[in-house]
Amino acid sequence: AEKEARKAAVAEGGGDAKASDAAASEAEIHPARADIRVGKIVSAEKHPEADKLYVEKIDVGGGEIRTVCSGLVAHVPTAEELLGLCVVVCNLKPANMVGIRSEGMVLAATSNDGTRVSVLRPPNGAEVGERIQYDCGSEEQLEVGVEPDAVLNPKKKLFEKIAANFRCDENGVAYWKHARWTTSAGSCVAEGISGGSIR
Repeated sequence: AEKEARKAAVAEGGGDAKASDAAASEAEIHPARADIRVGKIVSAEKHPEADKLYVEKIDVGGGEIRTVCSGLVAHVPTAEELLGLCVVVCNLKPANMVGIRSEGMVLAATSNDGTRVSVLRPPNGAEVGERIQYDCGSEEQLEVGVEPDAVLNPKKKLFEKIAANFRCDENGVAYWKHARWTTSAGSCVAEGISGGSIR
């Protein structure tokens, strides 16, 4: 009987440990750890040394203009079509993109069949620099008060873990799991996308 009691205690402890590990894992991939903001692409041109890349100047709020390289040439025919409001990840580690330092990532949605890519757009009236919020509606709410990391650690693939749950619904509206992306002016939408992933 004593042995059985010990086994039960160990099993119970193991369950607690697994639950704790699961909670820690869930905390690790909270979407608010990514600094995702409303940005405004104020200029764009093709990369001088890379045919598949655009080089954009993006206002990310607070008077800060960042240079960002995006592999959208195959999906957006002209640089002028990129101009305007966008959704940009601001706390990725800067990367050298064929000789140009890229300081963020413009998010776009890809259809489920992979044939269409559309830049994710906040609604007109959204404030440049504001962070994307997550509206769970009647579903279980996300933990509040989580702040973005200064830089998402690339070795831990934190952004990849967060982005694994980015998606668009049948109307192209952006979600993280069941939480709809929102701004002060409404939802973020990828035009022409009915279901699909966001990266």
